[in-house]
Amino acid sequence: MVEPDRIVSVDTDLDVIGWLDGSVEVVDQDEFKDHQVRYGYPPEVIESTERAAIEAFARASSRTPPFDGTAAEHWVAQARLSRRPADASGTEAPDLGSTARGR
Repeated sequence: MVEPDRIVSVDTDLDVIGWLDGSVEVVDQDEFKDHQVRYGYPPEVIESTERAAIEAFARASSRTPPFDGTAAEHWVAQARLSRRPADASGTEAPDLGSTARGR
């Protein structure tokens, strides 16, 4: 919801993730279904959430801004610059570019 001096949003459980390898997925669908019953989401909230997830999935899949990867690449680069080679115990920091499924 856009108000004159701010943008207000509600987290309704569904998340659309665009991975660095280019794959896109909608996660937490089971949580969304559970919370529909548990918290009594009204039908219009369910419908608008599903529409928003479909739109975000389509935009992320086509890499349409703001889902074009520019922001993710920036923050991954920042994380790589700021990470230390090893912590105080001598354990090496994880490689952010080689997580599960190439993400």
